[in-house]
Amino acid sequence: MFSEKNLFQWIMPTKKSGNPGKIPKSFPNEIVTLQYKLNKNRMKRVSMLLAGLVLYVCTACAHNDRITKDAKELPQLSRDFLDRHFSTSSVSHIKIEKNLFGVKDYEVILTDGSHVEFTRDGEWKEVKMHRQAVPSAIIPAPIRSYIQQNYPGMEIRAIDKDSRDYEVDLKNGIELKFDLQGNLIDID
Repeated sequence: MFSEKNLFQWIMPTKKSGNPGKIPKSFPNEIVTLQYKLNKNRMKRVSMLLAGLVLYVCTACAHNDRITKDAKELPQLSRDFLDRHFSTSSVSHIKIEKNLFGVKDYEVILTDGSHVEFTRDGEWKEVKMHRQAVPSAIIPAPIRSYIQQNYPGMEIRAIDKDSRDYEVDLKNGIELKFDLQGNLIDID
């Protein structure tokens, strides 16, 4: 009834055959099913290509980090924090991390080697000290009192704050995790 060549021209249209790729109703169901599977595979390939293109564009736009020494590029809240707690050190450099939606956060390295990270709104989220203790005014009172009672004389070298908890690194290498109310929840 149909030759193999004729069948292939209906399933895979070419410019030469002039077939628009539509199957006439006279074709058996197996041919229609085969055409459906071929179209489905084409759509999968096109979808994967589009997903890859979107991923490429997102990663290409994500690496817009900038480094500066100008503290005026920090939000006012961040500048006030640095003036209040790190007045003896000056800014060595600031890394402004950006994503597709603008500034993600600010990383500030001070001349004494200390590292302070801020959110895009200017709130501190991490403080790492190089050779000295984290300023005690930064540490919430319940966390400060817990460490004074259980680790007397031990310096806090780093504190990390996020939306769920605080992580504190002591000079002896112990890492403590507290909830936002200052209750101990984990020790490493």
